[in-house]
Amino acid sequence: MPDDPATPVSFGMLEDVLGFRMQRLRSVLSGQMVAGMKHWGLRRGAFMVLALVQDNPGISQTVLVRETGIRKTLLVALLHELEDRALIVRQTRASDRRHNQLFVTDAGREIVSAMADLVARVEAPIRAALSDEALAQLKAALDQAFAAASSAIAPGLPPPGTAAP
Repeated sequence: MPDDPATPVSFGMLEDVLGFRMQRLRSVLSGQMVAGMKHWGLRRGAFMVLALVQDNPGISQTVLVRETGIRKTLLVALLHELEDRALIVRQTRASDRRHNQLFVTDAGREIVSAMADLVARVEAPIRAALSDEALAQLKAALDQAFAAASSAIAPGLPPPGTAAP
């Protein structure tokens, strides 16, 4: 097969595989985000977690696992990192001392704002390529797909948010 970018590639058996199409997009977006996040010395997922904690003061780790799809062990490590960098604080919930609430610090808000600019630059080509209607449909479809995948456990596979066997 020639290495000409104009030569179409057959997706063959991947044509109808949703995960393949989502992974292609995720790979491009993730690569650009990871490169941009090096400036702050933060790992992938930091923006998503910081933004959710900022927009949902007092959110719990359990809710973050549910809403992000990040495995609990990875989320705990990321939260420790963010806490060590004074970007978030954990406070014991007054009504149930077994659970913590998460809050973004002033330093965390500054980084979230700067990261939001990075995200806007990374996503700009996608937003420019899609109409407002197509963008709204894409977001709705992705939310539906996430909800469906999160609630349905394929036979023989571990529940979402847990380690594979």
